[in-house]
Amino acid sequence: DQPDDYVVATGESHSVQEFAEAAFAGDARFADVTFTRNASFASARFAGGAYFGNARFTRGADFSGAAFMGTARLRKAAFAKEPDFSKATFARGRD
Repeated sequence: DQPDDYVVATGESHSVQEFAEAAFAGDARFADVTFTRNASFASARFAGGAYFGNARFTRGADFSGAAFMGTARLRKAAFAKEPDFSKATFARGRD
């Protein structure tokens, strides 16, 4: 299977593979974003905060193996399917 493409708040198109294993040096802000296809952040590294508040995941959301070094905020995020946080690590708080 090939990854689907989707657009994030920047208006730029990104493939699912670009976020899998991605390294975010600063804050990653996906608040209020709607993911219309499978969203994969598997094995991604978030050095700063990871903000997904009010984000909507209309299909799958994979955070397996992701490392959250700063605050992980998922407050009021809506998931169509159970998100996968298996083997994800949280160095600070999460909400």
